[in-house]
Amino acid sequence: MDILTDPVVTRGHLGAVLRITPWHAVPRAAQLVAVAGPGPTADEVADVVDDLGRRGVRTVVTSALAVVDQAAFRSVGFVDHEHLLLLHRTIHGHLREPLDGTRRRGVARRTRSVRADDHDDVLVLDRQAFADASAVWQVDHDALLDAARATDEHRWRLVRRSPTTPGPAGHALTGRTGRSGFLQRLAVHPAAEGRGVGSLLVADALRWLVRSGARHAFVNTQPDNHRARTLYERHGFTVLPDGLDVLRLDLRGTP
Repeated sequence: MDILTDPVVTRGHLGAVLRITPWHAVPRAAQLVAVAGPGPTADEVADVVDDLGRRGVRTVVTSALAVVDQAAFRSVGFVDHEHLLLLHRTIHGHLREPLDGTRRRGVARRTRSVRADDHDDVLVLDRQAFADASAVWQVDHDALLDAARATDEHRWRLVRRSPTTPGPAGHALTGRTGRSGFLQRLAVHPAAEGRGVGSLLVADALRWLVRSGARHAFVNTQPDNHRARTLYERHGFTVLPDGLDVLRLDLRGTP
């Protein structure tokens, strides 16, 4: 299996489970994501990086990491690649979130589950929504499924564009582990922006988190994505001080 074209899952000697995928933004690059088990140690990260170098990888990037999760990567030479805002809000029972006049604007007020036969359409929508974003925000089908499996339970919903227009207007993937909930992915079709679709999906996600027992909700976005930040702040989120960082390591002396 060619690690530059095919995803690989590897397990560190202390139990960290890492998924390695091609990162197409840079030639001969790979992304390293912890998907299960304890956080990787510096030795586990170093072992994976050494193996990637032997396989011809020149650049390795991480997923978005909180400050507390970065030490093992920084100790082997990873540096800042892109900073993300991290927002938080507390949630509790009897949540009442505004839907921003979605009925008045002609947008369907209901979401429905994303089914297996929706995956291709959702991925097309997602790519259109993030077409102008950096490579950090470009995901494939496997990455979306990994995100769904990363939490104890998840909810993946979409909103249709209209009864006569094929394809979704937006989708949202939300997860919960313990008392913490995560809006892991939210995308709105460019043609549906400003019509309340994002607000509908955020409200749906928060209500589900309340029902599932979460008490805190987190979401991240680009610092310059003012539309997304305004949406989340309208739903009660506030920006946390540290944020998240995607880290990068450029390997030297690889074949």
